[in-house]
Amino acid sequence: MIKHYFLLHLELNLSNHMIFKIIKNSQEMRCEIGFLVLEDYRRPGTLDDFEYLKPVYEDGTFEWEDDSNLIVVSIYTYEALNDEEKEYVIELASTLIEFKPDINHRIDFFVSDELLDIRDKDWDNQGCYKLSLQYLLNTLEKKINIENLSDDDFNHLSQD
Repeated sequence: MIKHYFLLHLELNLSNHMIFKIIKNSQEMRCEIGFLVLEDYRRPGTLDDFEYLKPVYEDGTFEWEDDSNLIVVSIYTYEALNDEEKEYVIELASTLIEFKPDINHRIDFFVSDELLDIRDKDWDNQGCYKLSLQYLLNTLEKKINIENLSDDDFNHLSQD
C-alpha cells in the first residue's frame, strides 16, 4: 500500500527556467512541501559544476571531456526530506529531463527557512506568492526579475 505520493504543480514557465510547487499527498493530508526549480544553463557542464566528481579527476588519470548541455534541478523544501521522499522527488525531476539526448543534469536539495517564512505570511495574498517565486529566481545562475509580471501573466502556459 502506498503511504504517500508527490505531485508537481507548474507555477512559472520561462524559456530556460521552470518552477513547480511540490505537493505531498497521503490519505491523511495534502500539503505543499516546497518547490522544484529547473534551470537550463545553455552551456556545457564543467567539472566545477559537479564538485563531488572532482576527486575522481584530480589525479589526472581521467580527463573531463563532456560537452553536454547542463540542466540543474534545485529542490527547495520547508523541512528536510527523508531518503525515501528524496528518491520520489528525484524520480519526478528525472522524468522532466532524462530523455533529452545530450544533457548532463545535477540535482541539489536545499532546506529553506526563507521560503518557509514567506509561506507563513499571508499565502493567499498574491504578493507572497510572487515573493516566493522571486526568491527562487534570485538563487539562479542567471538571476531573473518577475516584478513586471502582472497577475494575468500567470494565466498563460508561459510567462515569457
